[in-house]
Amino acid sequence: GNKQKMEKTTKPIMEGGILAGIAIVMAMLGVYLPLLGIAFIYTWSVPLIVLAVRHDFKWSVLTAVVITILTALLLSPLTALSLMLIYGILGIAIGQCIRLNFTPIKTVIISSIVSILSLTLYLSLSFMLTNINPIDEQEKFISQVSTVAVQVYTEANVPTEKIAEITEATTKMASDVKMLFPLIIICFGFLSVWLNYKVAGLVLNRLGTFVEPIPSFSNWRFSTLALYIYAFALVGLYWGTTREIYLLKQLSYNIQQLANIIMLLQGLSLCYYLAKKYNLSKMVWSIILILIFLNGFMIQTVAIAGAFDMIIDYRKRINNT
Repeated sequence: GNKQKMEKTTKPIMEGGILAGIAIVMAMLGVYLPLLGIAFIYTWSVPLIVLAVRHDFKWSVLTAVVITILTALLLSPLTALSLMLIYGILGIAIGQCIRLNFTPIKTVIISSIVSILSLTLYLSLSFMLTNINPIDEQEKFISQVSTVAVQVYTEANVPTEKIAEITEATTKMASDVKMLFPLIIICFGFLSVWLNYKVAGLVLNRLGTFVEPIPSFSNWRFSTLALYIYAFALVGLYWGTTREIYLLKQLSYNIQQLANIIMLLQGLSLCYYLAKKYNLSKMVWSIILILIFLNGFMIQTVAIAGAFDMIIDYRKRINNT
């Protein structure tokens, strides 16, 4: 009995130690390596996911605490705190969901909510500690870029009205970033979950733990709820703008853009399904994608196709014919 008990504690301690080491090395590479380092930061949840899947909740939390303390000592307390808040909690959430045998979609939804909450917590904490407002920082950054661009264009003798157009576009972009900050957090949260789930899935499959993959992009389908939300958001936008209620306007604008992204994803998913059905090469598909994204009108067209697809379900019809 005792021997089994010992084995039960040594295995998580050993694996926890190895994974903690990996996480700390990833953090160091992330901080010290230019460009490439970003990859280590963005996938920082992976060691914690592996740990949370293979051992219980208690061990993953304990290891997370150890990782935070060591990272704080080796790098800086702020780095440790930000990594833990942005990616650590998220890793434990994804691992816990996989451990409880949730479907990939349920896992992604729950973990995205956790990710959005922990990101918000991180931003509020860093604002309280450093008094730096992340939204204003983004705005400052865009206006700096704009100023430099204007200087370059003026020196290159670009016509003044053209410069005015560009400045106007960047000003709009700066105010958009401010307005859409909640949406940026939501997208970042979702992408973090998607990326870390995929990478952790590969790692865990190699270690002999099967993780159900996220459905292929060509099979993604969203609920028609997105369309109703879009319609409601337009009403909210109208009210918020005409009655000058900034908060309602901002909320509606974010919801409208989120619904727009969902429609666009559904449209792209349909395009990808057709590309696969008609055996288009990866190269051709990449060119199509670039052409879609370079043209605002094309993006809207694909989003509208996505909206129709939500109602009609073209793929079902194509498969039945």
